[in-house]
Amino acid sequence: TGAGEQLFYEAPHGTHQLIPENTNTELAWASPLTCPLDATVEGVWAPHMDLTDINAVATAHNLPLVATASDDQGLVSLFRYPCQGEQKCRQYGGHSAHVTNVRWTYDDSKLVTTGGGDTSVIVWALTLRDPPTSPHLQNDAQAINDLPNEDMTLLDVESAGLDDDIVVRAATTRESKASKTGKTQAVQHGSNFATHLRSMPTLTPDDKMVFYCSGSIVGRLNVAEGGEVEGQNVGHGDHKSFVTALTVSPAEPVMVATAQLGMAEDTQEDKAEFALVHVWSASDGSTAAVLRGGPEALITSLTFSPSGRFLASLADASIVHVFNWIKGVHIGHIELKAGMVTTMAHSSETTLTVLTPRTVLFLDLVGNSLVTTRGHVTPDLLPHDVAFNGLGVSPDGHVYVGCNDGSIVEWKGRTATRRVAPPDDSEIITPVRMSIAVGQGAIFTACRLDSVIVVRCYTTDSDELRFFSDSHITAPTGNWTPISARLGAALLVLGSRKNHPFIILDLKSGKFTLIEHV
Repeated sequence: TGAGEQLFYEAPHGTHQLIPENTNTELAWASPLTCPLDATVEGVWAPHMDLTDINAVATAHNLPLVATASDDQGLVSLFRYPCQGEQKCRQYGGHSAHVTNVRWTYDDSKLVTTGGGDTSVIVWALTLRDPPTSPHLQNDAQAINDLPNEDMTLLDVESAGLDDDIVVRAATTRESKASKTGKTQAVQHGSNFATHLRSMPTLTPDDKMVFYCSGSIVGRLNVAEGGEVEGQNVGHGDHKSFVTALTVSPAEPVMVATAQLGMAEDTQEDKAEFALVHVWSASDGSTAAVLRGGPEALITSLTFSPSGRFLASLADASIVHVFNWIKGVHIGHIELKAGMVTTMAHSSETTLTVLTPRTVLFLDLVGNSLVTTRGHVTPDLLPHDVAFNGLGVSPDGHVYVGCNDGSIVEWKGRTATRRVAPPDDSEIITPVRMSIAVGQGAIFTACRLDSVIVVRCYTTDSDELRFFSDSHITAPTGNWTPISARLGAALLVLGSRKNHPFIILDLKSGKFTLIEHV
């Protein structure tokens, strides 16, 4: 029912039966299962959902699969069955409005869904990878090995050359799964959380200003030609807690978006303070919009679309929200099942490229829904132990991904086609963290090797990515690592942790300026 209750009736007469919950689990119910509130499908409910978000579920007859019909996203989702606890899934778009019902055919070869506002019926064909020869498909895991079942671990993060705060701390600060009564648990933050914040210095497109995070304040540097600093002041001071993400729009008028850490201390959602995004003017710091996607605690990535119209946020390492910030409208959201999303960027006005240590995902905005496509890596392109840890997108939408071995993977459309090794092609024993900035017909990568920050430049003017030059900068401190790389017209700025120095590199002369963080 709409109240979250399961009511039981005797067939065929329809007499209401009172069956205790502990007895219900012991009964052998007919299959396929179609009750969305059954304990065996509790994993289809994401933490942010309410009882109106899933209209129907259907388990397959002989396959360990359950399909769901989504109300607010117009998507059909496919999970492993039984589906208990937090689970990953595949999502498929086809309906232009909410999906009202879903059923499997008798042989599980097809799935039938019905739409609401689009009044359509869609028949989906199920394609199995490495189909088994045994008729008892439920015992053959290879039949459905396309469905993700693994969870990211600290080893994945470490092998990618990443710090655990990007993804693991997002999970620890995230609220526990909301109950169907709507109550949430308090968000907790460790006492040393502030030491893991990033400065994220970012240039405006004309190289005249650099904005950076400093606690709850966003600082502004006025920059002269060549990267010399002429003055500094407060760029934006309206946040009430730590600033965790920052981005600058690529189009005029230049706007800045910053996210503040959620500081919920109450179990009641209406009294809690969740993560917020401020959009404000780069020229005077005046606030143009304050946005909230959902009851999340930590936003680690923000990105404007090429026109500056849309703004996307990455919350709690898995939830992506898209806003039309000019109208103050929340367009849509999706909770990714890939796990531990590290960063994202717009690759077109309505497409987001999302990075995890193992996967590149593409999110297409269709109406108010985000439809997910997994990027394809051609066979034998990557060594089996390579992990992704840097993402750059050119102004024309080409995607480049940095790897923990110092190489770059070039993508054509949604397929990885080339891997370019570092120019010296030397073996890297420990994983490196790659920061990437793309623009001006070039790709710039930054990583730390021993006590030196190596900045490499690759040209993109030709059909193939080619190494051009590199710069070596002595690391400012013993633990300084380039966490962010942001490109302007003729300057490149590299950032690290909060209160750490950052580096402004003049690309014309090769000279750099070290900015002591204040």
